[in-house]
Amino acid sequence: MTLPASGFRDYSIHLSTSHIEKSDLFDAWDSGYRSTLHALLVNKRGVRVVQAIEDCFDGIQPSFDCVCPVLMSLGKNMICAMLIGFTKEHHNCRCPLVCISVFHYTIMEDAIDIDYINSSSLPKVQNFLTVNVMSKHVYSMVEYLKNFDELYPFLDEIKGFLWMELRDLLDPHPPVLS
Repeated sequence: MTLPASGFRDYSIHLSTSHIEKSDLFDAWDSGYRSTLHALLVNKRGVRVVQAIEDCFDGIQPSFDCVCPVLMSLGKNMICAMLIGFTKEHHNCRCPLVCISVFHYTIMEDAIDIDYINSSSLPKVQNFLTVNVMSKHVYSMVEYLKNFDELYPFLDEIKGFLWMELRDLLDPHPPVLS
């Protein structure tokens, strides 16, 4: 997602997510993916400054089997960030969850070194935004879908298809069918 950097002509802010897969080096979660939102200050030379925005999903993000991020600008420096994915938390079944965070950001103009970002130096990690999380929630679709399973048995097939599609998009080495 690209946003204008108000007050900074020739610059823009890009928001992106990264997925961290659990490995033996980290023991923060059992398995799966965790997402971190990043803000990138960009000009004609490319990415100049990177900031991790860690507050937006703290305390609400489970370990996903697969996840798809969605970012929406709400205007007036407000962003809605969503993580839509599946976990295996409920009786080892695929559980569809939606994590939603709404936050307001402002550029810390005094933190941006114009000489540095106009130079040919490598990008650096630095806070250049102030982020205030307005709300964050997680919603489970398990109970909702259980009620519809009785009325619409084909939903299991749809859930299975969606899970496979999301998993295939995120898997750098998809299984080879023989």
